[in-house]
Order: sequence, then C-alpha cells, then structure tokens
Amino acid sequence: MTGAERAWLSSTAPAPPAAPAAPAARRADAQAAADREGLCAGERLCRDIESGRVPLPQGFDDVSHFRLLLRLAGPPKSQEPIVPIGTVGRLMGLDRASTRVLLVEYGWEYGIAPGPWPSRAKSPGVGPGDPVLEDLLALAQRAPPVLGITLARLLRLPLARVNPLLKAHLPDLATDEHVCLSRLRQLMAVVPRLSIDQMAIMLSVSWRQLSLALQKHMPEHRDVLVSPRPQAQMDALREMLMVSGPTLARYQISKATGVSLPAIDMLGPGLHAEYAIRYWGPLSPNKQTQLRELLHSRCMSLREMAAELRLSVARIRWYIKYYEPAVILPGDYDRPVRHLSLPKADVSISFSDYARRFLPVGSPVRPSDRPVPEAPGCRPADRGAARAEQDLRSLVLGMDGRVVDQLLGPAGLRPPLTKAEMARSLGITNQAVARTLAGVEECRRLWQDGRVVLDLPESEVRHLRRLGGQVHPAGGRMLHTVRDIAQQLVLCPDRTYSLLHRYCPEYFFLALPPEAGSGPGGMFVPEAKLPMLLDVAIHRPYVEPLHQLAADLGCALPQVVNSLVKYHRGIGQAFKLPYYARHPCGRLFEAIQRLTPAVSGDPAKHRCGEKAKLSKEYQKYM
Repeated sequence: MTGAERAWLSSTAPAPPAAPAAPAARRADAQAAADREGLCAGERLCRDIESGRVPLPQGFDDVSHFRLLLRLAGPPKSQEPIVPIGTVGRLMGLDRASTRVLLVEYGWEYGIAPGPWPSRAKSPGVGPGDPVLEDLLALAQRAPPVLGITLARLLRLPLARVNPLLKAHLPDLATDEHVCLSRLRQLMAVVPRLSIDQMAIMLSVSWRQLSLALQKHMPEHRDVLVSPRPQAQMDALREMLMVSGPTLARYQISKATGVSLPAIDMLGPGLHAEYAIRYWGPLSPNKQTQLRELLHSRCMSLREMAAELRLSVARIRWYIKYYEPAVILPGDYDRPVRHLSLPKADVSISFSDYARRFLPVGSPVRPSDRPVPEAPGCRPADRGAARAEQDLRSLVLGMDGRVVDQLLGPAGLRPPLTKAEMARSLGITNQAVARTLAGVEECRRLWQDGRVVLDLPESEVRHLRRLGGQVHPAGGRMLHTVRDIAQQLVLCPDRTYSLLHRYCPEYFFLALPPEAGSGPGGMFVPEAKLPMLLDVAIHRPYVEPLHQLAADLGCALPQVVNSLVKYHRGIGQAFKLPYYARHPCGRLFEAIQRLTPAVSGDPAKHRCGEKAKLSKEYQKYM
C-alpha cells in the first residue's frame, strides 16, 4: 500500500490482500534495475527482448510492435489506455478481446507513460534530428499509421502542431489507411474463408473500413461471398440440393431447411450448382457462348446479363456457377462482375493456425486444444469452418443466442449503461451493440426502458426530492422506502430506483449515521470495506461495472463512486467514472435548482455565472 493510501485509509482498516511473494519480488527487482538505468520497466523489458534475454510475447511481429502497445497502455497501473481499446486493437491488428488480454498482462505492469507536456511558453520548433520528430515520423510510417489524436497523445504535442509537421515532412502520407494490411492478408489466406464481418472483428475495424481496404488493395477479394449462417444449416441446404430422385422445388427446400428463397439463390450456387441443370435444364450452346462473352466483358451486372440471356434474375447465379465455377459473383445483382477468378494463394492456413501464430496466449478467440468432434460425413474443411465459427462466436453478436443473453445483463442494469459502456464490458464494438439492440426486441426494450425512465418533469423532480430527503425519526433508515415513493408518484419501483439515483443520490446514504464508520452522513463506503474496494477498483485493471462491485460490498452505488473520487483526489489523480458516466455526482441539477429556484428552463444556461457558488454548494454530493 502506498503512502497516499495509508494517509487516506483508517489506521485500523485491514490491509488489502497481498500479492504472491515471488512475482512481487521479480517485479520489484525489475523496477529497481530499470530505475538504476533511468528507464521505466517497460523500456527495460523491450531492451531485454531486443537483446534476446526475454522472448518476444505471442501476438507481436517485432519489438517495435510490442513497444507501441506499452506506449498506448499509458502509465503503469492505468485503469484504461490513453486511447479507446478499439483503437489499440486496430493499431495492433488484433481483436478487442485479445487486446484486453495483452493490456492486462503487460500494460498494467510495464506500460510506458508519455513524455511530459511542453511548457506554456513558446517552445522551439521541431527540426531535423530532433527525437520528437524522429518518433513522429516512425509512428506515422507504420502500417497502419498512427495519426490524429493518438499520435498527439503519444508525443504530448497539440494536434495543431502534429498535423503541420506531417504535411511538411510526409506530404504523400496516406491518411486513409486504417487496417493492418499484413494481418488482413493472413486472414484472407484462412481456409475456410472468413466473412468481412468476422475479419473486421479480428482487426478491430468497422465493416466499412475493411471493405474500403479490400477495394483498394485486394479488389478481387471484395466480392467473395461468405455465408454467415451456421454450418449445420449450410450442410442441410447442400443435402437438399443434392437429393437423389425427383428434384425438389426451391420453396420445398426453403420450408425444409429454414433458408429463405433469396438466400437459396444467393448461397445455393456455391454449394451445388448442378441443381439448376436438373431442375431447369441446361442452357443452349448459343446461350453458353453468349454467357461467357458477357462475363469476359467485365462491365455488366447480373441483372443486365439475365436480361440479355432472357433469364430470370433468380437463375443467373446458378448457371454462371455451373458453367464458370471460378467466377467471383458480387452479392448485389446490380454490381458488375469484375473478377473471373481469385489469384492463387501462396499458402493456405486454417483459422487455428492463424490464431496460434498471431493471437496472444489467453485470448478467448484462440481455439482450444481439444479436438473438434467429427460428425458422420463431415469433411476436414467443414470441421475447420465449425472451429472458426465457434471461436468467433463469442465476439459476434447475433451468431449465437447465448451472446444475446450476455447483453441482457448490461442492458438491464439500473441506472442504465450507455452503448459504449456495454460494448466495453463485453469486449465488442459499439456498432455490434447498436445492431443487436435494433434487431433483438427483448434487449432493445430492456435498455430503452432504463433510459426513458430517467426523463421526469421539473415538478415531479421536486416532489421526488422531497420524499427522498426525509429521514425516519428513529434514524438508521429513510422515512419512505422505494416502494412507498413509487406509490406516491404512481411509478413502478424499478423506475423510481433509477430516478432516485439520478435526482436524489443522497437518499442512499443520508440515513446511515456517521458512527457507522462510513464518513460524514454515510456518504462513503465503510472503512472496513475500503481495502476490498481499492483492491478491486484500483489495483486491478479493467474492473467490471461498479453496479456489481457495489452489490458485492453491500453498499449503495453513490457510496462507491464517492469513495473512489475521494481516493483519487487524495493521491492527485483524476478519476473517470467507469461504467457509470451518468452518475448524479457528475451533474449539477440539484445544486442549480437550490441556488436559482425561481428560474425555469434549462439550468445549463446559468452554469457559467454561478460556477463558484455551485462548487461550494455541491461539495456534499461529492
């Protein structure tokens, strides 16, 4: 425990659990050696890797790759990296879950803090030979390049100075490169192929960014269609297309497999194109020749080809795949067919090989060493597809109902979390959370109900605060329970609970007497529980939502937040409220209403003039 912690904690408070002796001793020795050489522990570790004394951790290409992660992690013991974890994953060429594993494993102990901020005085210009300029050029010429606010934070330079330096020294720098192309090329060699959505998740980029990168650097792969459906459903569709005897109609196959007719026309030709010959019959020799001429023109869309051949749009894919199976068909009927075949890959790898080579040990995306159970008639490629789908299923919302169930937990927390906070707690993208909330009605209603209930007219807020601020004459508890207040306001208890958190946070601790050992008026976590709070929320990286921590401690959520705010102020650090961005302690609604009770309208208009008074009046809420 540091000196600042001892000064803040009670002398009778039990010490937090000690770490194992051997790892602690090794870390202390490493820190002491680094201090003797004037280097931080992270820089010392990088030098040991360069000299060969320590092996390069799994998941990195070289030492500079590893050093960039430590720099993005920020100072040791930082709760969050200096940029969002999605940005760290994109620059590393990793998925968010694997990136979090690396940050916990190395960033927590060996993070490299950025240099000091420049003084307010006018600093001299950055010229040739300057270490800052060399660092800037090295970061900007990486693949993908480090640009924008990330580069400014690493160099501790204003963004207004970084951009002119880049234009002056790297005028031809491509600022639209966001994808790690080396990892992308490796993913393109994975067999069975991964979909664009899956590859975007593996590289921590958006679907649009990956599509643009494919269109620019590997256009022949942009139109490759990969089914997002489960492998079992695709196997059932293949079996129905290959059934012997009378050929089944497409609507019969759709009814038997649960695949829609448009999806059968989209995916069926790649599974068994001979179905079109058995069901509709072959094309005449003249039409076969005409079809090949249209394909070689590389300028006509599927819809235009169907019109030229006088075929229905639903049949054109089947015939192209039967007569020219190597042609790459776009997913859109109105897009031209540009590529007659894919370039032959130098080497093909399985997803398991990719994961073991490029993902860190402990990543949830890495496949397990247990063999995949073989089903009767299952080919090796099918087993590989099942393995890849299973490994990615924990990262792609919507691929598995169990992941949707995992979202129900964060969506049901009260007070509600934001979409970004839910994405961070699950290790997925904000777009994935938004897409699932829009597509799964149960999740959407559960989350929206939590946000709609926070809206309340000003008169109802005053009534709520009057009821929530009354302490029972006997002491020890509030006069009204949550259910009592809900009945008087004609609201449900769940909504009342959330409203009390936002508009009347003192309801949860005013009834606790000071002699209970929890600070003046019970605003803080009891001193006996402080070591547990600090061990979880301070000494461990990337804690779970504070709702769960408050429940484990048996305290109210405002007490946990108040204690963490006070602790960070005591050690001179800024505290960011993790997973609780809309906590009432971060708002000035109550203080403004008390100072200007006769003023109506948005209280934000009066914040500037009353700043000094508000700070003094609002101290008891913090």
